[in-house]
Amino acid sequence: MVNVSLTVEQSGGHASTPPRRTATARLARALMRLDARPFPASLSSPNLEMIRTIGAHSTPLLRFIFTRVGTFRRPLIALFSRLSDETNAMVRTTTAITQLRASDSANALAERAVAVVNTRIAIGSSVDETLTHIRRAVHDPLVLIEATAPSEPSPVSPSSGPVWQLLSDAIAAVYPGAIVSPYVMLGASDARHFTAISAHAYRFTPFEMSSAERATLHATDERMHVATFLSGIRFYRTLIERL
Repeated sequence: MVNVSLTVEQSGGHASTPPRRTATARLARALMRLDARPFPASLSSPNLEMIRTIGAHSTPLLRFIFTRVGTFRRPLIALFSRLSDETNAMVRTTTAITQLRASDSANALAERAVAVVNTRIAIGSSVDETLTHIRRAVHDPLVLIEATAPSEPSPVSPSSGPVWQLLSDAIAAVYPGAIVSPYVMLGASDARHFTAISAHAYRFTPFEMSSAERATLHATDERMHVATFLSGIRFYRTLIERL
């Protein structure tokens, strides 16, 4: 993850006599340019393995396609890009404009207009590649582009071996019939700080939540059912007992 600030500074003044392009207009144009140029999509190794793993349990037609992901890579990239916001975020670096700041007064021109773009970097890319793409998309030397709190994509944790098997067995014990699969975790969780001391930093949450419930994360009325919470506790207890 990296937060990228886009800043435009110019002379202020009274809003009744605006220049041909105000600081806010220049900033808005930069943001529209960035929005019109999404990052390229691709399928990382965890994505490929997830598709093969889950696809093996699908209907005959989908099983044929998903278990031959190498052959159908291009159509699958196009599918994931359009299927939902979540699948789109799994296959590319994403940008979200989360903060905007400009004039403090309704009748005064902004002397400084700032937008913060929260950027989630895809596996296989980097902070430098992300900034290069944004600068090329904005294409305006009067827009200052700076990175704050940069964090490179974490190493991919192994999806085989004794530690993975321990995790898989604990999941199966609490959720019989669940398909255990690799997955690209989209949030920049604190687990990234543990990769310095362990190659097995798994972003797994043992709470069975609906799409509607997951949509409340960081939003109004964030919640889960009590039974879901208790099942998660049961998972952690099972995992610790198997260590």
